[in-house]
Amino acid sequence: MAQDTVQIKQIEHIKSVIKSRGWTLDRLARAMDPPITRGALSLSIGNNPKLSTMNRIAKAMGIPVWELITDREAICNVEMDALIKVGEKCWHATTLAELERIVEELKGIKEK
Repeated sequence: MAQDTVQIKQIEHIKSVIKSRGWTLDRLARAMDPPITRGALSLSIGNNPKLSTMNRIAKAMGIPVWELITDREAICNVEMDALIKVGEKCWHATTLAELERIVEELKGIKEK
């Protein structure tokens, strides 16, 4: 299945962040917890990585995961952009109403 333009841009963005921070794929693969091979990391990045993989990459690099998803300029040019992660579940809000809905959902989870 061919990758769409959005996926290709996302993959290129991740590679750009890694390179701009002075990391190599080999060094990053070894720094991940648990460590993986350079080939496995390259394959994961090239196949539209899961959020869990991006979290591991970000943690190894000591950066917030959103930097692998978008750039600072894109975030600064929107009124609101919230990425909330609790456990393995993630939410994204671009309006106050969406954020309030997510908070209410999280309160419900906490009460269970």
